[in-house]
Amino acid sequence: MMSTDRVRALLITSANELLMIKRIRTDGQVYWVLPGGGVDSGDATPESALVRELHEELVATIEIHSLVHIVERSERREFVYLARVSSWSFGDRYGLEFSDPERGEYHVEVLPLTAEKIGSLDIKPDEVRELVLHALRHGIDLFELPDLRSV
Repeated sequence: MMSTDRVRALLITSANELLMIKRIRTDGQVYWVLPGGGVDSGDATPESALVRELHEELVATIEIHSLVHIVERSERREFVYLARVSSWSFGDRYGLEFSDPERGEYHVEVLPLTAEKIGSLDIKPDEVRELVLHALRHGIDLFELPDLRSV
């Protein structure tokens, strides 16, 4: 049976900004998602799946810092990692979602990591948006959040 687990990353740039994907669906719905994707049977770990997915989506070079959240759904888990991104290229991405016009548009955006900006966007999943907003509003450095891999 194929895994339905997914991996996502809060990608923080050297300028302390957040790298996100802006989705514009064919029905006009606009929202932002964390880069990432599915865990495949060939992936040794969720972390290796994340590295693979970020290479496909962004040709990104990352350093994974911690696992900061797990979104539990009845049909799947979504592992959310915090990582530093040192390079990326959205123009060189590959994957079925980028070549299928029926899936809508995908745009990379570098966003200020502020409560005002994050609070103004429809970021999916909601639980991650709330986690980031809570940290920003309470002066908590994201890199000081507990690493759930060691809990």
